[in-house]
Amino acid sequence: MSSGINNIIEKIIQQAEKEAEKIISEANAYKNKKINEAKQEGEQLLQKTIELLEKQEKSELNKAKSAALLNSKHQLLKTKEKVIEETFNVAKEKISKIISSDRYKEILTKFIEEGAIALNGGKLVIQLPKQHKEIDVDLKSIATKVQKQIGTDTTIEIDPNPIKAMGGVIIRNKDNTKWVDNTIEARLERYDKHIRTKVTSILFD
Repeated sequence: MSSGINNIIEKIIQQAEKEAEKIISEANAYKNKKINEAKQEGEQLLQKTIELLEKQEKSELNKAKSAALLNSKHQLLKTKEKVIEETFNVAKEKISKIISSDRYKEILTKFIEEGAIALNGGKLVIQLPKQHKEIDVDLKSIATKVQKQIGTDTTIEIDPNPIKAMGGVIIRNKDNTKWVDNTIEARLERYDKHIRTKVTSILFD
């Protein structure tokens, strides 16, 4: 074989080797690129998964905190209400004792007088609890006092029909178109908000 042919073959082999090296190099570069991309995608997916789990954990924690706070407020309100109700019960017990004392006649007189003035006098009727109908209240004296204060002729008589109440009185006009409920229960109800605010301020502020 001539040297010319050998040179050509050698050049072909060298060219083939260069092409092969180039192909191998490009393949390795492509392989490395894909590996890096896969790593990056894997790291990004891992990071996203971590962030998602952290968000879920934070969300669950916030929910738990909110639930605990809400429960705490609910328990506090229940406790406040219980204490207030107990305070009211104590107050009612004290009122019951006052009703059974000599002071009650004076208090009942004041309740009748207040109601008569609120109704602007005239011909009035009062209703009392059954257990208090025998209390000797001077209705004529009350009527005279009311009349002097408001300048309207006033008379007060007792309705024989009793009312259901722990104490106090209902005052109404003769034709039953106007009345004032001055029973203990009604007065407590009217002052309920004020009393609760006062009790809450004393007990919890």
